[in-house]
Amino acid sequence: MTFRANFQALLVGVGEYTHPRFANLLATARDVQTIAAVLTDPARCGYPPTKVQVLTGEQATAVNIRTALKALAESTIPKSTVFVYFSGHGGRALENSTWRAYLCPRETDPDDLAHSAIPGDEFSTLLATRW
Repeated sequence: MTFRANFQALLVGVGEYTHPRFANLLATARDVQTIAAVLTDPARCGYPPTKVQVLTGEQATAVNIRTALKALAESTIPKSTVFVYFSGHGGRALENSTWRAYLCPRETDPDDLAHSAIPGDEFSTLLATRW
């Protein structure tokens, strides 16, 4: 099997949180590395290794995740296959009588999800293609 030029992936395994109320999830970094190995194996998925971005530990910040999602969206074409994997805590908060879901990067403050986490609707917008 050859590598598939239009295949791309973003894999995030937060693992360690800076806020003491979030339990660390150390297996997430190992999980992401295992998924990356399967995706880049030419006999399995055939993703080009240069097109599989992995963010773990100190790299799994809101800024880095947002930047990676934007870059992923900007580098795809209509025939692209994109795989996004997030392993970490999620959260939700009641805002204006509506529950809002969040992905929780490394530095998330559970008392201030609106300013420290990534809202689900923003995640979708960031991943939206530009074509």
